[in-house]
Amino acid sequence: LSGPVLVLGGPGTGKSTLLVDVAVRRIRAGVIEASEVLLLAPTRAAASRLRDELTEKLDRSLSTAPARTWAAYAFDLIRRAKAEGRMPELRRAPRLLSGAEQDLIIKELLAGHGEDGAPAIDWPQNLTLALPTRGFRQEIRQLFDRVSEYGASAGQLHEWGYRFDRPDWVAAAALYGEYRDVLDLRMPEAFDPAGILTAARSLLELDEEFLAQERQRVKLVLVDDYQEANPAIHALLGLLAGGRDTVVASCPDTAVQGFRGARPELTGQLEQLLSSEGALTTVVLAESRTLTAPLAEAWRNVASRISTAGVPAGYRALAPLAAGLSLAARVPASRRSWSTSPFAEFAQA
Repeated sequence: LSGPVLVLGGPGTGKSTLLVDVAVRRIRAGVIEASEVLLLAPTRAAASRLRDELTEKLDRSLSTAPARTWAAYAFDLIRRAKAEGRMPELRRAPRLLSGAEQDLIIKELLAGHGEDGAPAIDWPQNLTLALPTRGFRQEIRQLFDRVSEYGASAGQLHEWGYRFDRPDWVAAAALYGEYRDVLDLRMPEAFDPAGILTAARSLLELDEEFLAQERQRVKLVLVDDYQEANPAIHALLGLLAGGRDTVVASCPDTAVQGFRGARPELTGQLEQLLSSEGALTTVVLAESRTLTAPLAEAWRNVASRISTAGVPAGYRALAPLAAGLSLAARVPASRRSWSTSPFAEFAQA
């Protein structure tokens, strides 16, 4: 198979294992080196699991970490660009802000309003009791992350607040402006997890030489759980995938990171995003290797009530674990080979 590939499948159909097998077979065949593989996952736990499975199947240690989260990959881009002198505005080595650091900055800004001549922000009255709470700061942090992912400014958030009659957004826009000023003046080398994605995308868009260098370095892009992607990830993939072999696995009905901006419908926009690389080939994995018949039926019933994400819904016809299947088929994917699986031929292609 050539060109970009989208792999659709319900839970337990082996999407993640397929991605690992694609990498393993091409590395063993000498088509690519392990350092030329980029395997991306939405969480650190998922990336660690993929990395362990890849290392085990190759039966050797790797000098690089081919499996990583999107934020970790974006941070690596920024770090390498800084080392090559491509980001002179960063006087110190880049670093990622933790959630606790973000919370502390927001807490200090909220506490300082109205003190020592500092102007107060006009929050809606129904939020008065919430202002000093941790839960409110967490909601503010999530809002700031979404604004960063869209590459929007405090002024745009202020405008959206008026347009959509959201006085809380209008107030939050003033706080977001202060938050960005603090980061730019006090710690310009620090990036929040959402902002690092936007920064990496901007870097590749503005530095064509660095983009060409990165495309030359990465020969195979494998993306797991794309239903957890947000607009910043979607845009970054569009830049990265140019001319690369790209395989994306997704199950749009099982997104759990919606509170972090996950947009399952972005799976349906992959054909448009990757159209310059050739027609998008869709592969459906229809048999679950973990769900018994009652669980598979329950999943089908729930999934059938979810609106489609612009992709063929054939993956929802999930066949359960075959009755009488040997216990070996129930062993976690990281501890066995799928060489005899129905998609082994595709992994080899």
